[in-house]
Formats: sequence, structure tokens, C-alpha cells
Amino acid sequence: MSPSTPFTKLAVDEMKPRWMIPLKTKLFEHNTELQDTARSIAQLERQAADLKTRLNELLPMGRLHDDVLIEILFHFIADVYAHTKPTDRCGHYPHWFHLIFVCRRWRDLIYTTPSLWSFLAWTINPDCTRKALWLSKHAPLTKIHVWHDKDQLSQHVFWNVSKVTLKETMREVLREVYRAQELYLCVSSHDMEHSLFTQIFDRPAPYLHTIEVPELWCPPNDVDHHLPEDTSEIFPRLQRLSAGPLDVQYLKAFVVPTLTSLSLHRYYVDEDEYSPPMLLDLFAKLPLLENLSLETQSLHPGFSSVSPSRPLVNLSHLKTLNYCGQAVDLAEMLMFLTLPSSANVRIHFLHYVKSDFEHVQSIVRQMVQLEVVPSDVPIASLVSQTGQHFHVRNSSHRSFSFTVEVFTDNASATNSEPHFHLSADENVDITSLSSDHSLEALHPGILSLLPLEHIRNTVLECCPGHWNAYMAILARMHDLESLAFSGAGEEMSELFRLLSPSSSVSTGNGPDTDLESSSLPIIDPSVFLQKLSILELRGVPVVRCCYPRDWTRLLYRLTRALEGRTQWTHAGLQELKVIGFTRDMIPGKFVSNLNERDDLGALVVKVEYDEEETKKQIGRRGVVA
Repeated sequence: MSPSTPFTKLAVDEMKPRWMIPLKTKLFEHNTELQDTARSIAQLERQAADLKTRLNELLPMGRLHDDVLIEILFHFIADVYAHTKPTDRCGHYPHWFHLIFVCRRWRDLIYTTPSLWSFLAWTINPDCTRKALWLSKHAPLTKIHVWHDKDQLSQHVFWNVSKVTLKETMREVLREVYRAQELYLCVSSHDMEHSLFTQIFDRPAPYLHTIEVPELWCPPNDVDHHLPEDTSEIFPRLQRLSAGPLDVQYLKAFVVPTLTSLSLHRYYVDEDEYSPPMLLDLFAKLPLLENLSLETQSLHPGFSSVSPSRPLVNLSHLKTLNYCGQAVDLAEMLMFLTLPSSANVRIHFLHYVKSDFEHVQSIVRQMVQLEVVPSDVPIASLVSQTGQHFHVRNSSHRSFSFTVEVFTDNASATNSEPHFHLSADENVDITSLSSDHSLEALHPGILSLLPLEHIRNTVLECCPGHWNAYMAILARMHDLESLAFSGAGEEMSELFRLLSPSSSVSTGNGPDTDLESSSLPIIDPSVFLQKLSILELRGVPVVRCCYPRDWTRLLYRLTRALEGRTQWTHAGLQELKVIGFTRDMIPGKFVSNLNERDDLGALVVKVEYDEEETKKQIGRRGVVA
């Protein structure tokens, strides 16, 4: 070949050694075989997928119609959002996304069914949020969930997302409130502005029936904060509002006449904002209100800011009232509130101080006046319990609390809700326990205000030092059939004395010769708890030091009481329960003697000892059980 000959493919092949030509042919054949093998593998994979699909169709879940399967998936997703805390994140996508990877049919159904994307949760990943918005296809949204705090803002570095993008994504989500049924909004970040949230009021939300705002914090100097005064046309079906620390302007904007449930949590009472007059004005706008819950965090001495001439607010449809806070705020509001007698009221006073004594009594009188605690209907049960413990690091202070519950139906107090519940707690200095306005003095004072003449069952725990007030309270319970009594030795002794009608005349013999030296108000023992048939004596470990070391006199009085009941009353005691005492206090021999006596009628004595405390007493004093 001459140098001028052009380099054609044939010329190049002629230049190659002869051994390369068969190698190239073999490589071409191998490539062809590899391609055929790859096509065969792909075909086998398709066949395997088809076989898996057929196998899934043979399973019970696979035989379900698409509509039925969609309904099951919808309820599962709804349950995930109902029982998952906002802080329990699964990466940067909602918890239920793993359903997409179950099988091809599930993935296709989820991606093509807008109703399954009706639970819209804003996440830290903007792409995921926008994808969910797109898949919802402008269908009605069941719930919009927006949760964000300052800690979550730090995660934008991990996801390589700017703060501006995060805000814009949140703005896109909140722009869809108009087609949502529920809105959950909890934002405590300092980097958010009011303009993000005011767009909620830009267009009507005809489907929205529930708004939950545990916290909404925005800069106070943000000037873009103008909300409409009347939002009844924006939220025509809003029924439930639950709000935590919330700007008053937002609260007023969310309150519409259609509300049936209102919960305000952890708000601070202020002269200009969450004051009793402002709350009363809100209640006046809610004629259909059924459930009201108020929880304050205020520690102020109270504002006497309610005008005496303001009109009453009638909450005629109210079913439940829950209040947790200071007594002065509730006392001011109850002066101008009218509640139906069928309403269940639950009140807990935080940080009780002695200045609240009169306010608490005023509240109880108001409950009796409104017939929340009825006087004409027999009360089925009264449960009154106390509790106290000394601080570990400061023995001069202790925490004390009490609870009073009234049950008006015949159901047991253990499996039904009380019609009226009142509780309080305080941290007190033990040097001030003798005050007439302490919480210990308030407990019997509240009981004395209740209509207890026709009560049938009572659980009564007494505060030490007020036995005369408790005996006077028991003397008013003419129809009492069952009494569970707990108190110190002094209270126990006086109860046994009054249970024995024959104790009104001292015999001068035995260890009971000082029975008439009591300063108890005039009470006729012959009619004291005349219908009582079940008596339960409960030991209180925290006041065990108040029990006498020698129980001879107490047991003697208990025996006299049992004998007197059998002799002077119509039926006498039928059952005596002793719970929580040690064996050195109530010896087993004493119990055996009572069960063996024939002169006590059909009396049955049951004892449940505090075995742990008994072992301690045996170890200390060598007491024989």
C-alpha cells in the first residue's frame, strides 16, 4: 500500500495482526450473549413481580377492593397523626411514609388518592412538604399540622435549606387553611413574623371545625398585626378552640359564636389582657358553649376589676367546667356566671395562700346556690381526701393538699366521674399550721358548706387538730349508710365515743371515764349516724405520729361503740373494715374476739394490715405480731 492510499476501515483491518480478528469476533459474540442474558433477567424479574402480585392478590388483604383498602389506609394515617406527638419526627418525612414501600399496588393507590394526603404536616424538608401539597390535588384537608421551634431552625443546616425557604414553605402550607377541617399550630421560634399567620384570615374556611394553638410566639414589635374583629363568616363551622400562651388579638379573632368547646391553657392574667372582665366578654359571645377549660399561671394577688353593674353571662348549655389557677380569678368570674345544675365542675387551686380562704368559700357557696352541688337530690357519695409530706431538704416546710368530690348518681366513686370536684395544694411553713385560714382549716370549712343531710356514702380523711369540726359535719349526715374514716387518734376516739349512745352517761369505771370532758359541740349520740351499717377505718401513715402508743383506750371505745350500736339502733353495724394499721395497733386477738362475740349481731370484722410498717415496728420495739 502506497503512502498516498487513504486510511479506510479495510486498510486498517489489513494492518492488524491476523490473531486479533477472531478475538474481536468472540468479544462481539460475548457482548451479544450478555445483552441476551440481561434481557432474560429483566423478563424473569417482571415475571417474578407478576407472581408476587398474584400472590398478594391471593392474600386476604390483597383481595380487598381498592375503596376498602383506601379506607383502611386512611384510618391508619389518621391514627398516626392522632397518637403521635409533634416532636416525634421520623427523619424529614411523616411517620406513615413506609406504607409506600409495602408493594406496588399500595404505592400506586397512595400516590393517586388525594384523600390519603389530606393530613398535611409541615416538615423540615420543603420538597417533601410541597410534594404532599401537590398530591392532595386541592381536595379538602382533614388536618394541617404546623409545628416549629428554635431548635428545629438549627436543623436547616443539616438539610442544606435556608431559613427563607423554610418560611416560604410554611407560608404555602398555611395558605391552604381554607380547605382544612383541623388546624394544629405550635410555633415558638423568634424568627417568625405575624404575616405568616394573618393569612389564615384572608379567605373563608368553611370546613374548619377545630383549632389547636398550644403556643404562638411572634415579635411584639411586628407592625403587620391587623386581624379582623368579626370572623364568624371566615370560620362559620368552628366548634373547638384550644389555645395556650396566645396573643389576645388572635384569641379574640378565633372566638366565634359557633364554638362549643373552649380551652385556654397556661395563660397569664393581666389587667389589660387575660383579665376576668375580658374573659367574661368572650364567654358572652359563646351562647352554645358546652365545655370550658381554664388553666392560669398567674401568681398575682388578684384584680378587683369586674364592675358590679355588669350583666350576668348565662352559659345555659355548659356541660363541663374545668378550672386550674388562683381562687380570686374564679371567684370574680363566678359572681357573673350562671351555670346549669347539670354541669360537671372540676376546680383545682394552685399555690393556695391564706388570702384565698374567703374566695374559696365564696366559690363553694356559689356552687351550692347554682345547684351544682344539689340540696334537693340525694348525694350518692362524698370523697374527701387529704395528703401531706415534708420537704426532704427543708424539714420546716411541707406540701399539703386536699380533694373533695361529690357524686350524684348511684355509680361507684371508683368508676364514674364526680359531679363536683374541688382540690387545692399549698407549700406551708410548719410554724403557721395553727392559722385559722390555712388549707387544713379550709378543708372542714368547705365540707360544712355542702348540703350533706341526705348523703349515703362518705370517704372522709380528717386533718389533724380539727376533730370537733369533722364530728359536727358527720352529725349532719342523717342518712349515712357507709363511712370510710381516716384520722389521727383524737378523731378516731371522738368518732367511737359518738357512735355509742350509752356514752352520754359516764359509768365512772374503766378507761373511758373522761368521755364527758370533750369540748365537742352539742351532739346527740343517740341519733349520730343512726343508719350507719358499714364502717371502714383507714390508717394514714403520714400522721402515724398522731396515733397514741397505747391503743387500750381506743380499742375500749371501739368495743363500746359496737355494743351500743347493736343495742340502741335499728340495725347496728353489719361490717367493720380496718385497713392500713399495724398489728401492734389492732392486735389479731382483738379482731378474733370481736368475730366470736354473739352479742354483736351479724357484725363481720375484716382487717388488712400494713405489713411493711408492721415489720418496721417489730424491728424497732420487738413487738410480737
